[in-house]
Amino acid sequence: MIKRTRKILPNVCALRPRWRKKIMGEYHIPIHRKSKMAVRVIVFDSRESMKEFFEIQLGRPKSATRDTRALCSDLSWKEGYDDGSSKMIYDKTYVALICFVENDLDVELIAHEAVHAAHAFSNRTNLEWPDQKRSPEEAIAYPVGIITRLIYEKLKEEQFL
Repeated sequence: MIKRTRKILPNVCALRPRWRKKIMGEYHIPIHRKSKMAVRVIVFDSRESMKEFFEIQLGRPKSATRDTRALCSDLSWKEGYDDGSSKMIYDKTYVALICFVENDLDVELIAHEAVHAAHAFSNRTNLEWPDQKRSPEEAIAYPVGIITRLIYEKLKEEQFL
């Protein structure tokens, strides 16, 4: 029997009454054609709203300070059982949730958060990248480049950049 677990991310957070006016954009970013996994990107109206989302929706109260400009979560939660055991559970669609603040976005910030998302992607998929056997860091480098480009293109298209 499950004793304690965290909420999984709703399909569309911006439709929830609590977040409707605080979320300026919400996007599904597929990472690779050979994987069903994606990154979810949410753009908030303020740092306070982003921090509140992490505290309330994700149950992560210590994720942000007042100076935090962006956040990334690997969308994993520890599920505890009555017998004292536990296991990690993961969102089935998203390897990461990346949150930004409107009017405080740049490529460096996108790339920084893409590194976190790339680690989550590499930890949860078995994709092989060119030259990965000779150079293992390719398992991070390729996804970082892809995630950065896709997020940059989407945010530019939506006129956040």
